Amino acid sequence: MKRRTFIVKSAQLGTAALFSWPLVSGCQEKDPCDDLSSLSSEDIEERKSYNYKKESPFPAKKCINCDLWIEPEEGSACGSCGLFEGPVHINGYCDEWVMKEV
Repeated sequence: MKRRTFIVKSAQLGTAALFSWPLVSGCQEKDPCDDLSSLSSEDIEERKSYNYKKESPFPAKKCINCDLWIEPEEGSACGSCGLFEGPVHINGYCDEWVMKEV
């Protein structure tokens, strides 16, 4: 392959990859624990008031080991919380985290 042909084909492939990225990235599965579509705006505001985050900034404080954690129903990837409505990530955290009683 000639150098000129290589450069032209490389540019074409790069352009194709650049413009196809939105199509490919849209095919990624969405996390069911991020779906708040069934919640009212009041429920979402209440959730925000607890400063809920789907990833805990504290390694030892996660929803899974919080006393307010409610185990997921069978077949579900998301748990829930005794304080607010909606799906909750296992590794999530909020300001009301309480050590789980053993």
